[in-house]
Amino acid sequence: MNPTNPEDSSMKTFRTPKALRTLLTLGVIGTTGIMTGCRKQQSSIQPVRFAVLTPGSGTAVLEFARDKGLFRERGIDLQIRYFYSGGSEGNVAIAGGQIDAGSYGPPVFTAIVRGLKIRILAATSAPGHKGSILVGRPEIKTVEDLRGKIIATSQRSQSPYQHVVTILQAHGLGPKDFVLQPAQGGSGFALLKSNQAQATLLGELELSLAEKGGYGHPLDTSGKYLKDYQSGFLFGYKPFLEKNPDLARDFVQAYFDSRKYAREHFEEFFRYARDKYGKKYDSIAYRSSLLETQKEWNDGSIDTSAVRTYLRYMVAWGDFQKIEVDTLQDKTLYDLRFLPKRD
Repeated sequence: MNPTNPEDSSMKTFRTPKALRTLLTLGVIGTTGIMTGCRKQQSSIQPVRFAVLTPGSGTAVLEFARDKGLFRERGIDLQIRYFYSGGSEGNVAIAGGQIDAGSYGPPVFTAIVRGLKIRILAATSAPGHKGSILVGRPEIKTVEDLRGKIIATSQRSQSPYQHVVTILQAHGLGPKDFVLQPAQGGSGFALLKSNQAQATLLGELELSLAEKGGYGHPLDTSGKYLKDYQSGFLFGYKPFLEKNPDLARDFVQAYFDSRKYAREHFEEFFRYARDKYGKKYDSIAYRSSLLETQKEWNDGSIDTSAVRTYLRYMVAWGDFQKIEVDTLQDKTLYDLRFLPKRD
């Protein structure tokens, strides 16, 4: 299969039903509102153990909202758990009943296909193909120069590795043509800087530091070779969803409300995020990065065609067998009861 030309499929986009939104606005479903209000007024705050891979600007939105009390207003004690070794480590914790919900990229697909009891509740970004930037040491002039060299990236079935392979294949190279140096939690930057790796994937902020320091420059981006896909999601552990559906629904809504709050209080959020994660970056560049990230946010809507596009890429990359994806049903992937209300 050619990963740059996945098969077409009909598109479905899951959103909060319009009729239901109208009923909620008119107050027809008053009983639900009363019961929810009663629960929120209870003195007990219920924990939600939330999995993310690494702390940074992406988690700052949730941390900012948590510190401002947005989650507690909905009766939620948000407990963020970080898994620096990637989605596989997080999935072990989920399987052990230690996680209620989380936000992943492609590892969520691996977890579902392999039978972990989680469901996608909402998408965290709109479909797109921005991709990732492959950055090389100064002596690496082209992607072809990476033959036999060390590339710092994640293990297979994780998004960074897949994007590296996409770029290499576009230049006539493959997985056997480079030496993999496992890198997690942003360690690729340090490995590149110390010349322990000749290339790695970097975000635009890290790239600016590498260019300024004279130890890295951009070689190519995977987005040039990919169609629009959707691979970032909010997910829930099925036993948690079945036992606490109201809490889960409130949590999903609070997650997206935290983004709205960050937008409406951007200057305060910018200072919070920079103080916590962005001091090493130029202030103007960091502000610009936060604003650009907000452009990628969506309202939780799931584009099933874009999801299937990424699943077909994962087949082409060798993560799944074609039959595993062809037989994967929507009801196994999604639980649409928890889509957030739209303004």
